[in-house]
Amino acid sequence: MANRSFVERVELFSDGFCRRILGNSRALVIVGVYSIAHLGIYFYRYALNPASDIFGAWPAPRIAEWLGKTDEFYTGSVTTQFHEGLSWSYGPMLHVITLPLFLLPDRQTAYRVLVCVVFAVYLLVGVMLVLRFSGGDRPLSVVMIFVLFNFAPAYEATGQGNIEMFELLLLTLAIVASRHERKHETLTGVLIGVAAGLKFLPGFLIPYFFLTKRWKAAIASTATVGIIGISTQAILGWQNSALMNRMLDVNHEENFLDHPLNQAASGFLIRTTKALGREALGVPMSIAAMLGLGIGICAWLWRRRNEKDWEVHWSVLLTTSVLVIPHNESYYFCLLLIPYSVALQTLRADGRKTLWVLYGLSFAMVGWGIPMSIVNSVVDTILGRHVWVIQRLHEVSVPFIGTVMLLVLLLIIANRPEGEPSDLNKGRPVVGAVSPVRQS
Repeated sequence: MANRSFVERVELFSDGFCRRILGNSRALVIVGVYSIAHLGIYFYRYALNPASDIFGAWPAPRIAEWLGKTDEFYTGSVTTQFHEGLSWSYGPMLHVITLPLFLLPDRQTAYRVLVCVVFAVYLLVGVMLVLRFSGGDRPLSVVMIFVLFNFAPAYEATGQGNIEMFELLLLTLAIVASRHERKHETLTGVLIGVAAGLKFLPGFLIPYFFLTKRWKAAIASTATVGIIGISTQAILGWQNSALMNRMLDVNHEENFLDHPLNQAASGFLIRTTKALGREALGVPMSIAAMLGLGIGICAWLWRRRNEKDWEVHWSVLLTTSVLVIPHNESYYFCLLLIPYSVALQTLRADGRKTLWVLYGLSFAMVGWGIPMSIVNSVVDTILGRHVWVIQRLHEVSVPFIGTVMLLVLLLIIANRPEGEPSDLNKGRPVVGAVSPVRQS
């Protein structure tokens, strides 16, 4: 025992921790109760924010007028600050799935109902991902429940009723439908097409279907997007889309923001160059980084187009997509619940301690896992003054850095030696120092 290296001792401790602690049914109960309490406290304190982003885009004034609901839903709302007349925003499918809200008496009631629906969506997504990737393994289930139900970007997106949670639902359904790879290709393609119609980001997966010759999914997704696109032009007009016009205008003031909530590569680079007194380089460097990362990932996927690790490939694409857009918001990272779940499944089979540490650090920087109000109180007490911790973390791009770490982890996982197990049912029991659980 005395001759054992420090690394060996850490591995023995982590193996025992997973077997004795995470494998205990009480751990499952503790994590479950903690997650419910955390979720409940957050929604009690922060949910139902009438200034959420989705209500800057909904309802489209033209649709409200058609339905005779202008006074109840549009007049005097936040939307009037951004859209009037024929103007509309986000993906067109947002305005399809929200049509039932017009049956409610007013905008405020509609918002409450929407947040409740999105809350149910969050729970459904979490349950589906646990069932899909844990394989009934109790230690892995404990970790996965903690990760999925204590993820700050998902809390923010759900509390605001944002459309990204519906994107996440459709992506999760597509993952489940594709479990047997080519068995439900057409359904998978339709789900991805509809998700792209909500807010475009899931469209990153459509070229992948062509690349890997999943022709049914490729045709179904392309046809779905085509039908949505043609219908939208006939009903709303793409020329009236504020989001589309902004995307096509590289110099638009909202494309490249130095605001701390922009945790895309552009936000990191613009804030960094500004701090270094080289603000003029921010946008050019952002465009170069976006193109470089995008082309690099495409080349990487091309070399691996015949490999079977499609879940890891999807995860790489999703993670890259939230980094290379001109600007994002921190709640966009709710889409990373899928990559984090895929990485957990593979780490169970891999078991390398360094990868578990990388995973834990990434999760802590993006998902946090603990109520930040408590962290803020502790920091204020120590410093003797108020410090807005969440703002400071975003100012120094902590979530962005954590997301880059997740991308690096996924690339390492995908580059493991050929023949090394990646499927959950082929792996050995989960081992490793699981950082996220220690935060609880």
